[in-house]
Amino acid sequence: MSAIDQTLATIRERIGQHSGRGISEEATKTALVNPLLRALGWDTEDLHQVYPEYSSVGGRVDYALLINDEPRLLIEAKALEANLDDLKWVTQLTTYAVTTGVSWTVLTNGDEYRIYNAYAQVSLAEKLFHTVQLSDREPQAVEFLNLLSRSAVLDNRLDSHWQVEVENRRQQRVNQQLQKTLQALVDQDPPNESLVRLMRNQPNCELAPADIREGLRRTQVRVELPSDSETPPDISRPPDNPVNPGPPEPRRRGRVKLEHLIEADILRPPLEIHTTYRRQRLTARIEADGAIVFHGNRYPGPSAAGSAVKALHGELSSSGISWDFWNFIDTDGRSKPLGVLRQRFVDGREANPLALRPFARPRSSRVSLGHLINAEVFKPPLEIHTTYKGPRLTARIEADGAIVFQGNRYATPSRAGQAAKVLRGGPNVGPNGWSFWHFIDADGRNLPLSVLRDRYLAQHAPE
Repeated sequence: MSAIDQTLATIRERIGQHSGRGISEEATKTALVNPLLRALGWDTEDLHQVYPEYSSVGGRVDYALLINDEPRLLIEAKALEANLDDLKWVTQLTTYAVTTGVSWTVLTNGDEYRIYNAYAQVSLAEKLFHTVQLSDREPQAVEFLNLLSRSAVLDNRLDSHWQVEVENRRQQRVNQQLQKTLQALVDQDPPNESLVRLMRNQPNCELAPADIREGLRRTQVRVELPSDSETPPDISRPPDNPVNPGPPEPRRRGRVKLEHLIEADILRPPLEIHTTYRRQRLTARIEADGAIVFHGNRYPGPSAAGSAVKALHGELSSSGISWDFWNFIDTDGRSKPLGVLRQRFVDGREANPLALRPFARPRSSRVSLGHLINAEVFKPPLEIHTTYKGPRLTARIEADGAIVFQGNRYATPSRAGQAAKVLRGGPNVGPNGWSFWHFIDADGRNLPLSVLRDRYLAQHAPE
């Protein structure tokens, strides 16, 4: 039994012991929440990882989970018997998250865990990503809880799976509308003659129009997702990425920050920005570190500062807030949306991918095999190998950055590593592929693949 399974067994036992006894929020955190956080890799005694009673605009949140001293996930804990359906708590927690610049939040009573995407531009109810009820022994409970682990938060794994969730929801809406529309079409009485003619004219149709009309009267339309969409995604790892991507972060505006614009000399702080909300003009200031100062408080970005404006007017909504919420005075004297500056950064990035400092020093997590190939750090095809629970396994890096292993193509070393582990009977969890796979260097040494990535970073991202 793994550590997380042992912890869950203990927590479930405690839930059974204390249910109906009205234990307090503090007791719930001590007996139920803290042990789970520790099992997920968070040091609850290290304030650089877990900060209790974290101050946010408008109040405090029970936990802030930190990476490099920056809050990445907020948790609000209620008493064990608390009903989490109260939208007041969700609204409050979402507002705390947006004004703090945190995307992900968790509302829990020690038994039920509800994971929300605070920044999703959807209704409050649709911000809910998933619910885990520990006492129900949900088969995928461990996998979903692992998305809250320190390693998963570090890798932004929730963001990856949210994109899959968004696409699944879109497909569901399309299928529901298709079913409704098609059913209405066949339910017409008398049957739709255009539909009858269309079916009659199809190749291999041997039915007479009268037979088609009779059949349509009995038809019940059922639209189903393709079989691969019906299978729940493997949440123990991020979804597959396309092979051979372009330069890091192309066109992904959501990852552009004010400090990137400052480093690229597109924005020169301090810069006053302004907005008009409820017929009131409000001003803020962008500082040299990319923070926005509004009403004496510092916010990590335009959206968080915009949420603070709404909170100032008694609104607890984070929807509809973007860079264009704020304006600045351009060099031509005209007031323009702040998004204009971001677009200038994106345009400059596309024109010369390595010219702008923020992405001339990419984080190792953003480097792909395609980048190494384009930079001629190595020349494909390159054979790589690993030893996992048995004889040596080999794979091959192709010219497009894909890894071919056992006849299948994988987008990243971690995906290929996961396939190797599954082949050997290991868990369906991707390893750190850069250290999992090795190659033979020009001098004959057996080295981890991460050495090639380090060479790329040394060449293209000098400190």
